[in-house]
Amino acid sequence: MTEDFASTKQKNGEKHVVLTDAKSGKGVNRVKEVALLVSEEVNAKRAAKGLMPRPVRTAIIGYPNVGKSALINRLTNSKACASAPRPGVTRNLRWVRVGGDLDLLDSPGVLPPRLADQAAAARLAMANDIGEASYLSSNVAAQLFDEMKTLPQWVGRHVGGNGKKKGAPSSVSGGGLKETTRKRFKLDAIPDAMTGEDFVIAVAEKMSSDDLERAGTRILIDFRSGALGAFCLEPAPRKGDDYADASEMGKPKRVVMDAPTEVKLGHGYYDARDEVELRELGADVDRN
Repeated sequence: MTEDFASTKQKNGEKHVVLTDAKSGKGVNRVKEVALLVSEEVNAKRAAKGLMPRPVRTAIIGYPNVGKSALINRLTNSKACASAPRPGVTRNLRWVRVGGDLDLLDSPGVLPPRLADQAAAARLAMANDIGEASYLSSNVAAQLFDEMKTLPQWVGRHVGGNGKKKGAPSSVSGGGLKETTRKRFKLDAIPDAMTGEDFVIAVAEKMSSDDLERAGTRILIDFRSGALGAFCLEPAPRKGDDYADASEMGKPKRVVMDAPTEVKLGHGYYDARDEVELRELGADVDRN
């Protein structure tokens, strides 16, 4: 599924698309190669204009808790940026130099100022991209279960938590993500009519002494850690979807930083143009 997103971006005109996992390090070397290649291209254009080469400045921008700081630490082979598996750890703009040709800007996560699509907002909570104080774990876990039931993997071939393929089911009562979920939470069965609320109640009765919030937290942790398997909750955008067309790419987007932002010293050098450069990248930056 991740490859589908990459393929869609490439078809829509994105020149450099690299799949990475900052936790395991997969794809990180390729990111560095591409970044330095772009750096060479930028400095070649500067040289053509009679300008001296300089380190190329690149901002790392994305939703909270998607591994921006972890990626920078992998690229620099250091602990240059504070990093933890929860949103809101990065609270300042910070420049970090990679080699002698590339400066990376670590930044707080960004979110749209308003999310009219409540399903999209719920998915952000499911993925731990927004603070836990803004939602009830039991409610989000119930929505997660309801979404999982709509996936092809629910009763089809599914990659389990150990990364091995599970066999195709002979009926709707076994196999796939449904069976993985049943076994994970030690349920006797998952009836077709079971709702998300029913599921959370069942898990609470089985594993959390009837505590719905503890059960919801347990379900979300298992989803986020990959214990339920590797799957996406939404497909790659298709032609006609929002942001699927190349015509929508590169247009200014208004974003809100998830924490107060303050420019600080980083690796011995300082530049006060951080917010300006973020705006040049198309972000209308609001400070909370």
